[in-house]
Amino acid sequence: MYLEKSEINFFEKKSTVNELKIKALFHLIIFFAISFSLSAQNFQLASNNKTITCDGASVGSTGVVNGKTYTKVNRNTLVTMIANGDDVSCVCTSGITDMRKLFQNNNSFNQDISSWDTSDVSNMEALFQNASSFNQDIGYWDVSSMNDQNGVNQLFDNAGSLNQDLSYWCFPNNQNIYNNRQNIWGNNNPIRNNASLQPRFSGLSPQRTYDGQTISAGQCRSAKTAAAPSNITQIGSDIVTANPSINYYFGRKLSSTPSLDHIV
Repeated sequence: MYLEKSEINFFEKKSTVNELKIKALFHLIIFFAISFSLSAQNFQLASNNKTITCDGASVGSTGVVNGKTYTKVNRNTLVTMIANGDDVSCVCTSGITDMRKLFQNNNSFNQDISSWDTSDVSNMEALFQNASSFNQDIGYWDVSSMNDQNGVNQLFDNAGSLNQDLSYWCFPNNQNIYNNRQNIWGNNNPIRNNASLQPRFSGLSPQRTYDGQTISAGQCRSAKTAAAPSNITQIGSDIVTANPSINYYFGRKLSSTPSLDHIV
């Protein structure tokens, strides 16, 4: 009887230890899952499936969206990167208000910057002036903060290669900017003489038809959207969904019977 009681106590103790280990593992997973989730929320794909936003991130921090790593930058960082010829296709520009002359006289720049967040930008003066090679689709950009008539001066002056559809751009209802709209193009720009590619002005643009769709006077086109991305994201060597659960921990899939050995 004594031996039988000892054996029972032994197994009870073993069971208790296993329960504590599982509880500790569960708490660790939850802690890191929450930390990962909060960090990831700073870098997000906007509703147009193209723009990357990072309003809550600090300058220099990084985040992964759809398998690509993006870095939060400010104007000074961006100016330096462009001057050095660095890749600026995977930077997050949320919070930048001044993009004046970023590519002025840059004859070689032609990177894909369609994902830039320009929703806070109020000044794009001479942004692409004399950027003779640039011809990328920036129709996804948000120009709703462009309220300064001088902020559009010479925006595309002598950007002779640019021939993209900017009719999805919607400038705010500002009579001064509308009156100054020809200064956007300057000289030697294909869009200058192609009204079907030019931006709209809220409350001011005339009625026009685009691809069979008639846009009433004063109205803007619906924001341009890209095809929805797959919800599968590559992290390390494992495939995880865009909505990670506690089944994944630091990119390693946990087994159906997890143990402390899975912690990396």
